[in-house]
Formats: sequence, structure tokens, C-alpha cells
Amino acid sequence: MNGDVLNDGYIQNSDAYGLSVRVSGDIQNSGTWNNYRTYLTGNNSRSITGNPLRGNIYIDDDFEILNSPVFNGNFYFGGMGTGKFDHRRRI
Repeated sequence: MNGDVLNDGYIQNSDAYGLSVRVSGDIQNSGTWNNYRTYLTGNNSRSITGNPLRGNIYIDDDFEILNSPVFNGNFYFGGMGTGKFDHRRRI
């Protein structure tokens, strides 16, 4: 998805297949987000708010977590990206 995502429903795997989603913008998750892979793409600032994102989260660019993270799955760093974490926060 090229841009922002507002989820008020379900983004999830089917019974037979795992769903992969690529997002380059903000994510507001008021519903259920439980898929196989979510790729956070692009070098822009973004906001991820709402209910936890479940599943595998992949990121290839630089990032900084400014508030409580909303990830509840595996978090993978790839490419040449760098990350900054507040040591009092957890993923």
C-alpha cells in the first residue's frame, strides 16, 4: 500500500495462505492486524498507532520508536537500516 492505512476491520491470513502487506505510510489499527508479514517501506517518518500489529514485522530503513510500540510479533531488521530504542520500552 503506497500511503497510509486505516484498519477498522481485519487484516489477517486466510485459512490456507499467509498474507504479506507492504506499507509506506502511517498505520492506524483499530481492528485486528494478524498476518504473516508486514513490510514497513520507505524512508519517510511514520506513525503506527492503535491495537498491536501481530505477525512478522520487517523494516529496511532507519527508524526511531518515540512512544510505546504496538508490535506483538517478531521484528526483523534488514538492509542498511538503523534503529533507536528507548531502553525503558520493549517490543
